[in-house]
Amino acid sequence: LQVFKFIYACRLAETGLCAQAFHYCEVISRALLTLPDYHSPVFISQLIQMSERLRFFDPQLKEKPEQELFQEPDWLLLLRKLSNQIKPGLKTYH
Repeated sequence: LQVFKFIYACRLAETGLCAQAFHYCEVISRALLTLPDYHSPVFISQLIQMSERLRFFDPQLKEKPEQELFQEPDWLLLLRKLSNQIKPGLKTYH
């Protein structure tokens, strides 16, 4: 199901709806973080890449002070940490 949401997020981004696409990435990431073993490292990596590209379209970013503009959201940091654990084989993948 998350893969289909990711495809939809990609389509949203392609049509210029980047803020909505970024929100989808957040929703997907939070779901993925609850059951990380059910998703491939490649999918996690693609989700991180898409989120990185879209994060500056986040409408909440405009409300933050300038020094916080380059801080990544907590869910993206956790996703990156998970990805780093999987890559070197620190975490088992099913």
